[in-house]
Amino acid sequence: MKFKSYEARWYGIHFYILFVFTIVTIVIPGLLVLYSNVDFEILPDNYILLSIIFVPIVIYFGYRYIYFSRLNPTNQQILTLEKIGTTLFYRAKYSLMMEFNGLKRRVYTLPIFSTSFIGVNKINYFNSKKVLVGYDEKRDKAIVIKVIEE
Repeated sequence: MKFKSYEARWYGIHFYILFVFTIVTIVIPGLLVLYSNVDFEILPDNYILLSIIFVPIVIYFGYRYIYFSRLNPTNQQILTLEKIGTTLFYRAKYSLMMEFNGLKRRVYTLPIFSTSFIGVNKINYFNSKKVLVGYDEKRDKAIVIKVIEE
């Protein structure tokens, strides 16, 4: 799959994983229960609970994936990813100095970089690399478009 930016990649992969998980845990067993002759008394409550938990998360990740897939970042610059900031759940973000109309300003990326051994956008791949970065004016975030220096 070709993604427009690493933000779109992160949200897209998580959306597809959660979507498949939701289909496997809610829809398929629900259809089997609905069309079977066995009486399941507790299962409808479990399906409602799982739906309340997972469906909004899938919708959120789907919305963010569509947003970053359609985004055309402005003020694109080639910068080096050096300053790392950590967040929850083994994720990290970068702090960048971007130039806007001759003035430098600190802008942060989204926390889409994985610091664990399992995950999307491994931080080891991006650390100290030159990347093409754009700016998302709506969210005031730096968007990593592609890695320039391998």
